[in-house]
Amino acid sequence: MIASTVARGHSGSSLIDSVLVRAFALRKAVLVRLAEWQQRSAGRRELLNLTERDLRDIGISRSEAEAEANKPFWEV
Repeated sequence: MIASTVARGHSGSSLIDSVLVRAFALRKAVLVRLAEWQQRSAGRRELLNLTERDLRDIGISRSEAEAEANKPFWEV
């Protein structure tokens, strides 16, 4: 069995490499998604601290700011 793996050019290690590449890609995707959720959540919380003038400057009402701030972090 070892001889056949060597003869095939270490196909077992290429499978492991492929799995590792996919695992790292998945890990990166998860971390990116978590960072997006964290930024979205922080931005929504900041809306609650804006003054009426700030809200007027960005073109939204207090009720719109509150509705946005109360959305779950995963909702766009």
